[in-house]
Amino acid sequence: MMVLLDDFGQRQCQLSNLSSRHHAAAHDSPPLFGRSGPDASEAELARIIWSLMTAFLGDDVEPGTRVKVVRDPDWAGPWRQEFVGTIEGPAVPVRVINLAEMPEVNVPDADRGPMREFFVRFDEPQQDCDGTGPYYAAVIWEKYLRRAARLG
Repeated sequence: MMVLLDDFGQRQCQLSNLSSRHHAAAHDSPPLFGRSGPDASEAELARIIWSLMTAFLGDDVEPGTRVKVVRDPDWAGPWRQEFVGTIEGPAVPVRVINLAEMPEVNVPDADRGPMREFFVRFDEPQQDCDGTGPYYAAVIWEKYLRRAARLG
């Protein structure tokens, strides 16, 4: 799901099925962390899932982290171009959704699991793949984010 903001920082729209490839509401946290005993194998699976989830940005993401927003290699979106921005808080990530529990969301099988979402303020206004905008910030799935060099 992407929440898009207009030039006054107000919520303009919430896209839940962008080009039949996007997101919906969800789950708040990764499952099964810190378990031991009979559930140790489940806890290990959760640690593996967490390491895959954090492969794009790592687990030390905080407000002020510079990111590049990338396009999906399998379709023309979710944005018209790639660009840079800054992750803002106070909640980082905004939330974690579980795509395995969301069959209505059209994503590749590889994405069927936890997905972190981050609030990103863009350096310059952007248009989505449908030409709507300009947008100045959005909540974006981690799979579309890469670390970028800090300014200054």
